[in-house]
Amino acid sequence: MPSNKNASYRYRVIDNCLKNTGRKWTLDDLVDEISTRLEEDFGKDTGISKRTVQMDISIMRSERPRGFEAPIVCKDGYYSYDDAEYSIENNPLNEQDIKNLEEAIELLKQFKNIPVFTDLQEMVIKLEGIIPEKKHKGRKLIDFETNENLKGLSFIDPIYKAIKNKQVLNLEYLPFTHTENLKMTIHPYLLKEYHNRWFLIGYNDELKKISHLALDRIELFYLSDQKFILAKDYNESVYFENVLGITIPENANPETLELKFTPERAPYIKTKPIHHSQKIIQENENGIVIQLKLVINKELISELLSYGKDLIVLKPESLAKIIKDDLLKAIHSYDF
Repeated sequence: MPSNKNASYRYRVIDNCLKNTGRKWTLDDLVDEISTRLEEDFGKDTGISKRTVQMDISIMRSERPRGFEAPIVCKDGYYSYDDAEYSIENNPLNEQDIKNLEEAIELLKQFKNIPVFTDLQEMVIKLEGIIPEKKHKGRKLIDFETNENLKGLSFIDPIYKAIKNKQVLNLEYLPFTHTENLKMTIHPYLLKEYHNRWFLIGYNDELKKISHLALDRIELFYLSDQKFILAKDYNESVYFENVLGITIPENANPETLELKFTPERAPYIKTKPIHHSQKIIQENENGIVIQLKLVINKELISELLSYGKDLIVLKPESLAKIIKDDLLKAIHSYDF
C-alpha cells in the first residue's frame, strides 16, 4: 500500500480507537492495534514503530489542510479525544474548506445544461448540502460559453452512451443544402465541440467513409443491432492533430503555413496560439511571423479572415490567394 494511503489508513485506525471511550489507549496499544489491522486487512506484518504513530498523532493534531485539528490529549500516558463527540469523519469544514468547495460547486454548475454531465447535478446538490448556510450569496466568478437553446444538445447523452457501448446508429440527417432528410447508418466514434457547436464523428456506411455530422442537423436516431466497425483510417489520437475545427477536405494533407501579424496583434497571438503546432519563427518591431502545420479548411479560412488588416498570409500562395479574394469580395460588398 502506498505510503500516503498507509498514513490515511493509520489515521482512521487511531480515530476509531480514540472514539472508543470504553477503553484507555497507551501509545503501545495504538501501535499494536494499527499493526494488527494492517496485517488483517493487507497482510502487512512488518510492524509500525512508536515514532511513526507519534508522528501520525502530531499530524492529526495539526491545522488543515495537512492535519485534522484533532483534539488529541495525553493524560497519565493514555491518549483520548478531549471532545468525546469528535471524529475525523465528521470534522466540520473550516473557512478555507468552505471557500474551496463553493468554488468547485460553481464550476460544476457550468456543465448543468450539457446532458452527458447530468450526473453532476446530483453531486452538486449533495455538495451544497454539506456547506453551512451562507448569509450572503456569492458572486459568479467564472462563466463558460454555453448556449442552452442550441438544437441537438439532448442528443449528446444518448450518443455518448452509444459511443461508449460501441452501438451503431440509424439516423435521419438534414444538411443545410437539402430539403429532405438523408437516412444513414453511423458507427459513432467521437463527440466533438467547436465554437459552442457539437458534432458527431463516425463511419458512414452509405458513403463508405468517416462523416462529421452537426448534432443540430440530426432529426432523429435509434440504435441498430448492426455490428460496430472501427474504420482502419481512424485513430482518435491523431485524427484531428493537424486540423483547426471540424472539416477535413477529402485527400487533404497538412501544409506548412507562415503568417505575419502586426505588432498590435502579436501579443494576442503569442498568448493565445491559433493551434498547438504554432511556432514563432521571426519577431521584431514590425510584428511576428508564425509557422503552423494545418489542413486548409473552411474553419481555418474563417479564423484567418477574422484578423483582417492585422494579418498577411506569406505561405502557401494558394491560401494567400483565397484570403485576398475573400477580402476583396467583402470590400466590393460595400460598393453602394
